[in-house]
Amino acid sequence: MSGLRAARLAGVALVLAALAAACGGGSSSSTTGSTGSGDSPSSAQTAVCTAGDDLGKQLDDLAGMTAGNVSLSEVSATVDAIKGDLKTIKAAAPTLSADRKAQVEDAVATFQAEVQAIAPQILVSLSAAETGDQLQASVSKLKQAFQDSLGGLDCPG
Repeated sequence: MSGLRAARLAGVALVLAALAAACGGGSSSSTTGSTGSGDSPSSAQTAVCTAGDDLGKQLDDLAGMTAGNVSLSEVSATVDAIKGDLKTIKAAAPTLSADRKAQVEDAVATFQAEVQAIAPQILVSLSAAETGDQLQASVSKLKQAFQDSLGGLDCPG
C-alpha cells in the first residue's frame, strides 16, 4: 500500500473516531433546528424518519468507500451528515408521544453505545495493509448497529 493511501486511511480512521466522540455525549441534545418543542408529534415523527433514512444512506456511502477511492473530505462530510441526523433525531424526540419518544431515545442510546464500542477498533494501530480491512469491518459494524437500533424504528413509507 502506498504511503499516500496509508495516510489517507489514517485520516479516515480519525474522522470515524470523531463520530464516536460525538456519540459519547449521552442522550442529552440541543434543540436547535426545526424540531423544537412547538412542533407537532406528526412533524417530529417525520423528522425522525427522514433523519433515520438519511443516516442509513450515509452509512451505505461509508461502506462503499474503499482504500482506492476514499477521500478524507468525503468521509468528513458523511460523518458530519450522520452527526446532523443524530442531532435531528434527538431534537425531535421530546415532541413525540411518550411511547414513541421512549422507543426513539432507546434506539439513539443503543446506536451511540455501539459506536462507542466500535471506536477503539477503528484506532487500533495496524499495518498499512490491515488498515483498509479494519476500517471496512468497523463500517460494517456501524451499519449493523444502525439496523439493530435506529434502522428498526417503525417509519411509514
